[in-house]
Amino acid sequence: MTDVTSSQPPVPRGRHAPPLEVRLEVQKQRLFDAAALVFSGVGYADASAEAISREAGMSKATFYEHFANK
Repeated sequence: MTDVTSSQPPVPRGRHAPPLEVRLEVQKQRLFDAAALVFSGVGYADASAEAISREAGMSKATFYEHFANK
């Protein structure tokens, strides 16, 4: 699978970081993009929250902050 994080520039951290609302939207979009890749690779039934979060370069905890399940 293709790494979603490699196509997007790194998000600045600390005092240069964008507002929380922007960061949350960026995270959610990365998760959607990663889910599309995982679903197309293994199918919805075999996809997992762990695989999606790994593809997005995030933790499962971050995944569950945005979604209750896959």
